[in-house]
Amino acid sequence: MKLTRNKTAKNSSKSSAKFLAKIKKALKTIFKPFIWLGNKIVPKYFKNSFQEIKLVTWPNKKESRQLTSAVVVFAVVLSLIVALIDLGLDKVFKKVILKQ
Repeated sequence: MKLTRNKTAKNSSKSSAKFLAKIKKALKTIFKPFIWLGNKIVPKYFKNSFQEIKLVTWPNKKESRQLTSAVVVFAVVLSLIVALIDLGLDKVFKKVILKQ
């Protein structure tokens, strides 16, 4: 019984591999004109850009959260500093220029 299952499994995997190969070949044939057209229309700059993007090592979720948190904290701190400077300069100019 196990032999038949193994043979059946091997046969089904072989047949599915053949089926996928046929589909891949058919899709290549169908999309061949579009690929040629894309090669002629799309400049090398875009092709090279996409190749470079594939080489990028993207951060995982933990790193993304940490980096996002750092940016948010930095933005809040910087906005508070700018707000305090603005408030201080406002008071100075009102006293010096407007003499209030």
